[in-house]
Amino acid sequence: MKPAFLTFLLLSLSFYTSMTVVAQDFPSFMAKSKSIVEAKDTKLKLVVREEKEKEGVYIWSLGLGPEVPGIRLRISYGASAQEAAERMQSVINFLPVGPGPALKGLGDEAYIYKGLRTTNIRFRKSKVFVDISAPSEEMAKDIANKLADLVPGK
Repeated sequence: MKPAFLTFLLLSLSFYTSMTVVAQDFPSFMAKSKSIVEAKDTKLKLVVREEKEKEGVYIWSLGLGPEVPGIRLRISYGASAQEAAERMQSVINFLPVGPGPALKGLGDEAYIYKGLRTTNIRFRKSKVFVDISAPSEEMAKDIANKLADLVPGK
């Protein structure tokens, strides 16, 4: 009975430790994500910063007036891939025009929507859901690819 209890204890401790490391790493992931976006243009000015335990939202302005959109970034971290998928689906369900066509090669699930002034990319990789809006398709894809590379997994 003692070996079984010790095995259970060690497994429980190892699970708790891995969850703690992941939770502690989320602020680091957010900081790296912020740096990736800010490297796109020196004119970007952070105008909204909302950070919670498992989600961060940033909005940058290019300072060129309301006709020129800035960049919006939302990152959610789930306790599981299923939770991240549910978060992504809740955002998609809220959209007035749907997620757009599937985008290959970007995590477990990804969509791109090209609007009049912005391109939106939403993707999920492992336990992370990312929602990006940028003034051009090229910029949105570049940010999305760099952020996807930060997420461990497929």
